[in-house]
Amino acid sequence: MKVLFVYPVAMMSVSDVAAGYHQALLRAGHDVKVYHLGKRWAYHDLAINPDLPEPERLRALSKQASETMVIEAWYHDADLVLIVSGLSVHPLALQLLRKGGIPTCVIHTESPYQDEQQAEWSAHYPGMLCCTHERTSAEKYGWLYLPHAYDPMIHWPHRHEDDVASDVLLLGTGWPERVKLLEAVDWTGIDLRLIGLWQLDPASPLQRAYRPGIVANIDAPRLYASAKVCLNLHRHSDEAVSANPRAYELAACGACQLSDARADVRTLFDGSVPTFTTPAELSDRVRQLLASPSDRRTCAAEARARVDGETFDARLDSLLTHWRAGYGNASRAA
Repeated sequence: MKVLFVYPVAMMSVSDVAAGYHQALLRAGHDVKVYHLGKRWAYHDLAINPDLPEPERLRALSKQASETMVIEAWYHDADLVLIVSGLSVHPLALQLLRKGGIPTCVIHTESPYQDEQQAEWSAHYPGMLCCTHERTSAEKYGWLYLPHAYDPMIHWPHRHEDDVASDVLLLGTGWPERVKLLEAVDWTGIDLRLIGLWQLDPASPLQRAYRPGIVANIDAPRLYASAKVCLNLHRHSDEAVSANPRAYELAACGACQLSDARADVRTLFDGSVPTFTTPAELSDRVRQLLASPSDRRTCAAEARARVDGETFDARLDSLLTHWRAGYGNASRAA
């Protein structure tokens, strides 16, 4: 099958999701042409009047970067256009794809935080298959539920490396609720490492643990393997229940992880991933795990077994099976 694959503008996080699906498509033998939306944004940004108000400038940038999508789909004779994280794609691109009768699918990545915007955006192509990683959003909007996944070519148990070793590790963004939680824990005697983009007060007790910078997804497993306990803190939401990408990746890497209490984390891992709800529980769980290497090994092995087969390849198979069953010819007939 010929696929025009649309990468998101963002160069981290959701781009890792896109890369996972892209590689799964290639492994499945499909003919894939890539549409790098981020590179097109960068190109057109040079020609747009910098004095335009920011909302107007971004709309113009999105339009210019997106409007040739239908042309590339025609050039490639695409059977399917697959978009990952669509909010940066101008609605005009969807309208043109629909008018051109080109079957299209989007994998929404901002659920449930921006569901209203994603639903409004999707309405520009009624015949499009919409997917999301969040179970509550899929149920609410009738989208296909595709849980997060891991890339088997990246996420597997690596060897311990002393030069990057730590007691407790968290890779990710320093959302305010994460800072507040971790500052409420006494980390005395524990080698805590926080790596990512964090804005910490100079007086924060977390300053000693912080290592600024972004870690590429391909480099994360060696850090996971060298930490005794890996923290997994979901972005706050009153609606979300699904496990985030890190839950799957840590488990696939054979890491011992400690997670906040998301509903689907409990269901997916059935106790092999310890959870907490308060700073006091987090502190207790960390110290219990650090004191028991055998418990850490048991948790890691059981969690890895629980995610066996939860790969991007399996998610792609679900997506294409669903698309062929109900959407494969709908777009061209619209």
